[in-house]
Amino acid sequence: MPLKLGARRPPHNLRWARHMLLSHLTIAGAGLGKPPPASQPWWAPVEKRFGVAGWGMDGNDQVGDCVEAAIAHALMVWTCNGGPTPIDPNQSEVVSLYSAITGYTPTNPASDQGTDPTKACDYLQATGFLGQKIAAFLTLEASRTALDNLKLAIQFFGGVLLCLDLPDYAENTFSQGLWDYQPGQNFKLLGGHCILATAYDPDYLDVVTWGKRILMSYSFWNKFGWLVLPMVSADFLTSLGTNPTGMTLKRMVASLKLLTG
Repeated sequence: MPLKLGARRPPHNLRWARHMLLSHLTIAGAGLGKPPPASQPWWAPVEKRFGVAGWGMDGNDQVGDCVEAAIAHALMVWTCNGGPTPIDPNQSEVVSLYSAITGYTPTNPASDQGTDPTKACDYLQATGFLGQKIAAFLTLEASRTALDNLKLAIQFFGGVLLCLDLPDYAENTFSQGLWDYQPGQNFKLLGGHCILATAYDPDYLDVVTWGKRILMSYSFWNKFGWLVLPMVSADFLTSLGTNPTGMTLKRMVASLKLLTG
């Protein structure tokens, strides 16, 4: 099955430590501490509601809208764990988001050039998707981001967007449900790809891409990852006014800044 990529690297000066914070919120409180050995399985309520196959390809087998597909998957996670109403974007809506962010035109294949994920997050904060905006986001270079901080972002924010350069064997091993890298393994890079990490344990990250949840080893991420994008959304809040880990929106935004440490 042919699959598409589509994540474009942002300008060098925007690759890390870029803050998009609500102007009326201030950074306060102690550090976030160490992440738990395993996160909450934020993917579970999505699969309980929509089924294992409910994630959706979102057109990423036809066009390079992997960033927008990952955003759609994040919206599913937030609204299924928070609420009040689960949102399940369809392919037309995701491809329309791709067009809105990048100028892609279905009648012009040359306009299918992929997405700078930082521009996508700018769009989500300013304009939103399906009526939902993000409150804040952070762009971190993978090589400068401690694994503990990536894990904390998953645990506290319901997931995190990850960008990586996929090796040529990734499509075959995707069908087996595992992305792994062994030192000395031969490969050729295919290009940039964006995925959603929805959970972790001591051995793997749970990630969603191409309409399916698979496992990704830390060695694979360390070898091929280049960008980490935590996002804060009010859609992750429950009826109690906190996210499932007990954090208010203000505290989530404050905690985002601490991930740069």
